[in-house]
This record gives sequence, C-alpha cells and structure tokens, in this order.
Amino acid sequence: MTARSRTAVTIAAATVLLTGWAQPATAKITGWQLEAIKAAQAQAISTGEGVVVAVVDSGVGKHPDLEGHVLDGKSFVEEDPRRDRAGHGTDMAGQILSVAPGAKILPVQVTSGGAEFVAGPMVEGIRWAADSGAKIINVSLTGGSASDTEIEAVKYALGKGAVVIAGTGNDPSAGVGAPANLPGVVAVAGVGQDGKIWEKSATGPGTVLVAPAVDVMGITPDNPGTDPGYTKGSGTSIATALVSGVAALVAAKYPGISGPDLINRLVSTAADAGAPGRDDVYGTGLVDAEAALTKDVPHVGENPLGDPANALSGAAEDRVEQDRSLLVKLVIVPIAAIVLLGVLVLVIVLVVRGKRRRRIPPGPPGRY
Repeated sequence: MTARSRTAVTIAAATVLLTGWAQPATAKITGWQLEAIKAAQAQAISTGEGVVVAVVDSGVGKHPDLEGHVLDGKSFVEEDPRRDRAGHGTDMAGQILSVAPGAKILPVQVTSGGAEFVAGPMVEGIRWAADSGAKIINVSLTGGSASDTEIEAVKYALGKGAVVIAGTGNDPSAGVGAPANLPGVVAVAGVGQDGKIWEKSATGPGTVLVAPAVDVMGITPDNPGTDPGYTKGSGTSIATALVSGVAALVAAKYPGISGPDLINRLVSTAADAGAPGRDDVYGTGLVDAEAALTKDVPHVGENPLGDPANALSGAAEDRVEQDRSLLVKLVIVPIAAIVLLGVLVLVIVLVVRGKRRRRIPPGPPGRY
C-alpha cells in the first residue's frame, strides 16, 4: 500500500457497527466499560490533566462533553477538522475523555467520512501529531499491510516520545491490521461484558491488550440537521480509545514518563485473561487503569513491544511476494493457458489427421 494510493481501509468501529438506542445529550458517558477497567478508582488518582491525545480519525465535531477539551487540529483531507461527518472521531474523543476527563483532544482528520481513507494523509497525520506535542496518538483505523512510509511515520512518532495505540480491527478472519500489527504499537482487541473476546474482534500474534468493545455508550456530534446525543456501539475502535484514556491518566500521574515506560506500565499491569500469561487472543490481558497508576513497575530503556523498523524488511518481503503473485496472475498463468491451449489444438489436429488416414477407402480388386 503506497503513500499516494487510495486504499479501502476498514474503520474498526462504532460508526459502522452501531447498535441499540440513541438519545439526546443529557449526561456524560457512563456504562459497564468504565467499571471493567476501574476508571473511577483511577480518576481519584489522576484525571489526565493537560495530556494531549491526538485522535487520528474523521475529525472531532461538537458535543457538550467535549467543550473546553478540544484543541485546534488539522485536516489532511482539505476539510474542517472540527466537522465530523462520520461521527467516528467524535465518538473516540468522547471515549477518551470518559476515562481521562482532564485530557486535551487534538483532532487529526485523515478521512472525510465513511470507511475509506487515503494512506498519505494517515502518514502525514501521525507525523504532525507527534510534532504537535501529542503524548498519545489514538488510531482507531485499521488496514492490511503497512507501507514503508507508514512504518516510518510510526517509528518517527515513537522516537518523539509519543505512544501509538491502534485497534486490531473488526474482522477476525483478517488478523491484526496495520498500524496495530507493527512492532512498538499498542494493539487493542475487544471484549464483551463477560470478559471474553468479542466475536468480531481481530486477534493474532500482534495483540497487546484488550478492552471493552461491545454495547458501549458513546457520543454523536452536532452535525447540520442533527442534535448532539448519545448512542451505543461496538468495535475495537472503542476499546482503543479507552486504552488511550488510560494512557493519558498514566502520563499525567508520571510527568515526563518516556513512551517505553508508559507502554510498559500498560502491558505489565493488565489483568490476565484467557490462557495464563500472554497469548495471541488477549495479549497481556484487560487494561487496568488503577493498577497502571499504582503498581510498582520497573524502568525500561526500550519499547517492550519492539521497534517498527523491524517491520521494514518484512514489508519489502510482503511486496515481493505480492509482486510474485501478481506476476503469476498476469503473466505466467495466461502464458501457461496459451501453451496448454496450443498443445490441445495440436493434439486435436493430429487426432483428426490420424482418423482421416484410417478412413482411406480400399482400391479396386487386385490392387493394394
């Protein structure tokens, strides 16, 4: 997937997976998801005060829950970053603030709506967010394999001290999508109220954490012709935003914390789920906001999730394999088909000629 090509990428999320009810704006986000990650206990310790969380998404619209919390952002699709036609980025901002009510949201618009975005704006958006002081970069979008430019953008952001948190995706058959599948990125899968993995959540070796993703209360923006309100939705996008909120709490509690140390706090304090220890479905477990703030966690010098640069050779290998596959489909297979057809025609001709020879009528008596 090149930086300039237009690629259909799934928004791992609430806008395409909305279910349940919707109502006018009357109260802030509540629900089982906050209890599951121990948000109330954590908020007694930290509110995420002043931490900048970039929402790389469809923009962040207006809603009472967001007033006073949204910074001037930037659009990389030539639109207004404060207009969110899809409603997706607005919902993600609300989820983050439901966990970290003191945080600041930085809108980074890389799609104008729907379930597609151009890879180029994503690359520019991640880099711009890192340059603009975002400590947390929330990417509730997912695609297939990442291009070298996307990998370099993630590496750049991590190098600036930011933490990149991304959703695994809502297609279990596809595996963990990019950028969540890159080393160094906190890849978040989704669980239901029973603590079990959501049936639509993508999982795999890249899974790092899980968080609530099913029937979660969220917000809808004040778009033309509609009123701001609340709705229920499901998706790994939601799980990702909740983890970003927890990360903001940690960043505020430990000012100056490095990206690797912040990530280490998230992964080493998670509540174990699934098989004992880390596994490919639940990662290190369910994010625990209270534990992330209070437990003793050793300092680490490097990102415990690895270096995105390690994916560069893999991306090149993927492209080589894709090129080989394309070569087989567009050149080798057609040539083989032509050769086979030629052989078949030759066989038919030879058979026909043979039959004609066998059918030569006998000559007059006494002659051969």
